[in-house]
Amino acid sequence: MKSAILPCFTGRWLAIVGCLVAATAFAADATPPADDVASLKARLARAEDKLDIVLRGYTLAQKENDQLKQQALQAATARDEAVADADAAKARAQEMQAALEAAQKEMAAVRAAAGPRDAENARLRELLRLTQDTNAALSAEIAQLRTRAARPAGAP
Repeated sequence: MKSAILPCFTGRWLAIVGCLVAATAFAADATPPADDVASLKARLARAEDKLDIVLRGYTLAQKENDQLKQQALQAATARDEAVADADAAKARAQEMQAALEAAQKEMAAVRAAAGPRDAENARLRELLRLTQDTNAALSAEIAQLRTRAARPAGAP
């Protein structure tokens, strides 16, 4: 930013210095006699040269001013776009936060509903294990009975 301001001040400074130099040089010139046309023409030429220098300085300062205005406009546009992007991002973040909270509430409800089911599942698993143990014991007993039934009546 300092590099953009420095040329602006430099251009204005040159324009002001040029005006002062032209004014002092014009005032410092001794007033020649009215009939000395050559002297008046030379004085006019010097004054026109000084005026051209001042005008060039003013033109440069004006161009710098226009450039700085354009840069400021671009910076303001970029800032406005960044603010709009930030607002959109905030809105998306709020939507995501709301969706997250809804999902967390749904998950809590599912867990709450699953609590009694988990107890029921544990009870059913225990019942299944007992049934399987009973089936295994009955299968072993049936196998023994078949073995006894297959033996002849007098065999030990």
